[in-house]
Amino acid sequence: MITVVTALILNPSKDKFLIVKRKKSESIHSSLWAFPGGIVEKNENILDALKREIMEELGLKLVSSKKIAETKGDVKEQITVWFDCKVANYDFKLNKKELSNGGFFSEKQMKNMKLWPATKEFFEKYVFNKTNPNSKA
Repeated sequence: MITVVTALILNPSKDKFLIVKRKKSESIHSSLWAFPGGIVEKNENILDALKREIMEELGLKLVSSKKIAETKGDVKEQITVWFDCKVANYDFKLNKKELSNGGFFSEKQMKNMKLWPATKEFFEKYVFNKTNPNSKA
């Protein structure tokens, strides 16, 4: 089973989420928007993977995190663990080897973006759904 960690990072005014666009490649769902994150490596714990991915992709230091949910991933044999994350600052620098774009986007903007299927499903269930007690938006 492959485990993927995903970071939800809200801007300081808590009205926009940091999402990134993967570079176009041969991999599944390339060129789509998603939260920063990646695969937990062998012998790596989930929180270390989360810290590593945020630093590798954005150059940001994780200050705290809270697990929100665990869902099936976009591919067979994958689970995705979603975290609400706080970072030391919000001045991110994209890793251009992996990412083509990134920024803070509102719920309205994100509804019109081409999101990874798991990201879209997560947002509809946990963020855009105003009746959900775990909703952040």
